[in-house]
Amino acid sequence: MTSRALASAWALAIGVLMVAAAALAASAFSIPPVFGGAQIAVIGSSQSKYAFAKHAGRDTEDGTSSSLLGDGRSHFRIGLPAISEAEAVALVEQAAAERAELILLEVWPFIYELPSLHAARRCDQPARRLRVWLKERQHQQTDVVARLIGRATSTDDGGEPPDIDRRTPEHFAATARSYGLVMRGPCDMDRLARAVRGAQSGGSRIILVAPPRSTTAERLLGADQVQALDNAARDLARRLAVPLFAPEGPWPDDLFISIGHLSGSGRAQLQSRLRDWSDRRP
Repeated sequence: MTSRALASAWALAIGVLMVAAAALAASAFSIPPVFGGAQIAVIGSSQSKYAFAKHAGRDTEDGTSSSLLGDGRSHFRIGLPAISEAEAVALVEQAAAERAELILLEVWPFIYELPSLHAARRCDQPARRLRVWLKERQHQQTDVVARLIGRATSTDDGGEPPDIDRRTPEHFAATARSYGLVMRGPCDMDRLARAVRGAQSGGSRIILVAPPRSTTAERLLGADQVQALDNAARDLARRLAVPLFAPEGPWPDDLFISIGHLSGSGRAQLQSRLRDWSDRRP
């Protein structure tokens, strides 16, 4: 075989492998959907993980008892620890692609960062959009392999938190000692607005959700930052022209297992208030 023929054979083989890999990737991406076909998609940080049950809906005995809004619709929650703004927007885009009827989107990832993450996620970091794009492509590729071998993907939040009913003073004190927030606005408002408009044009409703703060959290933040956070949440809802569910606070510490994570009883109260709030809306 000549050098030219050998090169052609290698090129053909590589082409076949690339086509096969693309087909395999397409299959892996489409099975299963990230939100499992749920009618309501819940997206947020670990605060949302503690605030809302992982899933429930029509498979309950009476069809409504564990439904998020009490109307029998199914829901699926993805609450990722320290979720980034870009990850949250990508999940909105995915929920819209899956034709979710309603998307509950936690507002805090677009308003503040934890001090430990602020430097790495600054809006003005060089080539930020390229970094975000590369990270999303990396997640897509690794998720393909993870699905094939039955491992957790980048959107797997681990299910229900095992400590939701195990509040201890030590846990609360430890998180309080490291508590702090760095205010900022959305780094990519254009992409967020496009994602919201795209979801709405596909028939999805969007509601921003501001999980409640504990009494200790408000004390540590101070009145000025509490007001700034609340104003920023309302302003983002106004800019996106979507409703904001933000129950009045602060909430008692005994409804939390840590400074920012609701307990089981706190979750029950929040979901009850969400139902009442939703019922009052047209």
